[in-house]
Amino acid sequence: MAVVIFTVTIPNGGNENLLNNEQNEKRFVFQSNEFGDDDAESAYSASFYGEHGTPAPDRSKAADIILRVTTAYRPQNPERGFVFGRNPALCDILLDHPSISEEQFAMKPRWEHSTMLLINYSARCTDVAFQQLKEKTRLKKQRLFVPGEIAEIQLRDGTTIHIKGFDDTREWKDYCRSFISPDPTDLDNVAIEPVLETTDASKRAPVYIQGTRLGKGANAEVFAAIEMYTAMPYAVKVFKKAGRWREPEILESLKHTNIVRYVAYIRPANQSPQLIMELVNGPDLQKVLQQPKDYPELDIWERRDILSQLLGAIRYVHRRGIIHRDLKPANILLAQRNPLRIKLADFGEATKSQPFKPKNPYGTPLYAAPEMIHGRECTEKVDMFSVGVIALQLLYGLPE
Repeated sequence: MAVVIFTVTIPNGGNENLLNNEQNEKRFVFQSNEFGDDDAESAYSASFYGEHGTPAPDRSKAADIILRVTTAYRPQNPERGFVFGRNPALCDILLDHPSISEEQFAMKPRWEHSTMLLINYSARCTDVAFQQLKEKTRLKKQRLFVPGEIAEIQLRDGTTIHIKGFDDTREWKDYCRSFISPDPTDLDNVAIEPVLETTDASKRAPVYIQGTRLGKGANAEVFAAIEMYTAMPYAVKVFKKAGRWREPEILESLKHTNIVRYVAYIRPANQSPQLIMELVNGPDLQKVLQQPKDYPELDIWERRDILSQLLGAIRYVHRRGIIHRDLKPANILLAQRNPLRIKLADFGEATKSQPFKPKNPYGTPLYAAPEMIHGRECTEKVDMFSVGVIALQLLYGLPE
């Protein structure tokens, strides 16, 4: 079943001819917010109903013109998105007025991430007020269009149109996936761009809009986030203390296919320090093992692949003089299942000091080496002890 991606509304009193044209009528569904008459029979006699001093409603105003863009429609050029303008050969939504540019603006999905941008295509810019972003701008380039956003666009003929986005649904994600190459390596290449660029001429600093909380620990919280100028998704680790610089420094030095990628470390004014990382959409290994009803069971070959990739990541880390110190299934993310790929995360307890003698217990007791718990001298071998416990759990299960 087709679901609504966004609606385009011309409020009552606006130029209704702007949207009412043959091209739009063929491609999209129009709806009205007029109140229809209730023709059902009343259970009461006519004498039951009285004016009771209620003034008659004013029904002289015209209804809003509302156009619905649904997943039943595919844009003419997916690389440019759902284009608005007055050139019927170039545009998906035709705005029939001479003051409108041939291509005025577009709702441009980032298909690989199921996010949306509002992009200006006009040389004279597009005036937009974003409700959720709480920003009014003469848009030169592009802005994130978050789920549920309402954008009020002022056109040069004086007409105002409202674009309302809808919630991020499974149907929307499936629709986006239908535009992506089935080759998984294409997705990998998209996901691991090492440098974040904004498309604004000012090259302003990235702005990360925080969303759902993904996890919470003793020293930090992790949120899903979307960058405001590119609609790229990221994970943001917000530290509770200002001095947590060691993890960003260590993660920045690591570049491995099985380790979560570092993007940036920022310290916004009057806010906690934030570590920006690649967003891994898959679950962690602990959830997969402990919630079999929610995730497909790992077969023996997948379990061996997890161990092989984990050992490769740890070998890489150790060769750079780093000890993770908190290896456990909750810090192993399943980035994808077919083919299987893991990402090692959370270097919050990692150190470059070898050997070291912990003053306080590190790690998670179930997976920590005895010397970690008892405060004896430790080397990189403490990570290998943790890998051994994970291997036992994966292949045979842990004793009750």
